[in-house]
Amino acid sequence: MHQEKRGKAVPHYLKPVIGVLVLGLLLLTAFLFRIRGSRVVKPRQSFENPSVVYFCQKDEAWAQERLGSSSFTMSSSGCLVTCIASALRMQNTAVGEAEPLNPQNLNAAFSGAGAYDAEGNLQWEPLENAFSLHVDRTGQATPTLIDGYLQKGIYPIVRVRVNGILGWHYVLITGARDGSYLCMDPLNADATPVPLSRYGNRIYAVRCVY
Repeated sequence: MHQEKRGKAVPHYLKPVIGVLVLGLLLLTAFLFRIRGSRVVKPRQSFENPSVVYFCQKDEAWAQERLGSSSFTMSSSGCLVTCIASALRMQNTAVGEAEPLNPQNLNAAFSGAGAYDAEGNLQWEPLENAFSLHVDRTGQATPTLIDGYLQKGIYPIVRVRVNGILGWHYVLITGARDGSYLCMDPLNADATPVPLSRYGNRIYAVRCVY
């Protein structure tokens, strides 16, 4: 009677190597999943902007203000509103009675107009209708598109990922220097530009409000 042949066991010294390879494959898959639909962009020319308006979403003056009726605050989720406030201020665009324009009174104006959903996400159509603002939205980030807006004096808000693959964040492109776009970053408490290279120069979407 023939005995059933068993496959050879993996040598114990190879098990850690296989574990590392499997982990590496999983991390690579997660990374590729996270960056899908994005594009690395670098400016084709320099744009100097000496009058950037810097705001920080964690400023104690508005950090605890809620986004609409949601449970989310400016400190935790107000990067997009903060970028819009900076962009409109530099573009000399008025929003209702939100004067002087800053993240606090802009958030109040958006909340009063019902421009947030229950999760604190901005709803573009109510925002446009309530304040006669125009919003351009695209997922096709290109240097030509971004440079074109900057030449018109319009500052693009771009979606990035923190540390390359973590949560979403928005920064405002205000210029370009030394082969990288410069940003007003709502997470930066200092009134200094942050290079887009901090986020790998990788953009997932572009929003322009003017």
